[in-house]
Amino acid sequence: MQLYLRADRVKNGQAISDARSDYQSAARDREARTAIPKAWYELATEPDELLIDLIAEKVVSLIGFRPTDEHIEAFLSGLQTIVPPLASISAPASQAKPINRSEPVLNPSGTRKISFVFRGRRLEQPDAISALIFVLQDLASRDVSFIERFAKLAPGRRRNHIARDRSGVYPGKPELEVYTQDIGGGWWLGTNIANREKERLLRIACEVAGLKFGRDLQIDLPNVQG
Repeated sequence: MQLYLRADRVKNGQAISDARSDYQSAARDREARTAIPKAWYELATEPDELLIDLIAEKVVSLIGFRPTDEHIEAFLSGLQTIVPPLASISAPASQAKPINRSEPVLNPSGTRKISFVFRGRRLEQPDAISALIFVLQDLASRDVSFIERFAKLAPGRRRNHIARDRSGVYPGKPELEVYTQDIGGGWWLGTNIANREKERLLRIACEVAGLKFGRDLQIDLPNVQG
């Protein structure tokens, strides 16, 4: 306090400048501390490839093999039920979306069946990756240049998702080659993809094909908050 009240600093304006700077610094510290829970909440409910890979690598170090991205995403999505309410820093009520707590429809392997509307047809696939593959193969059958153009936009932060060479799907991660599938035309698709990333790829596919996601393709994947 004496630093602010020294006559020479008050006279030359330095005391006011220092007080303002200290106040702004304290305000930033409070805001940063308050934002940490929100940052974690968003990471848990909207996980990206980096967070999923970090968790997967830790699981491998514990048990020797890797869980699927979809399983990790489902776990992280479930954390929203145990994270304390963030009323003071969450989105306005008008933007909030209710959590769907209805029981999923499961196929014999334990994954969710996916019903969707594509080009006016109501379809069903046994799981989300099968739905993605169906859409890609359908669009490729209509346009020989589709996959080539799609592949240029598909890469994520750490993965290509689709490549002509199987090893190119998950660069530098040969252990993940088991999670690839030949979708025709010499292209390989990564199948170890979180549902949020599957939705991103479906949106890209619609854009490349000149379709509108949400109209020409209506699909709701589990654990994806729009």
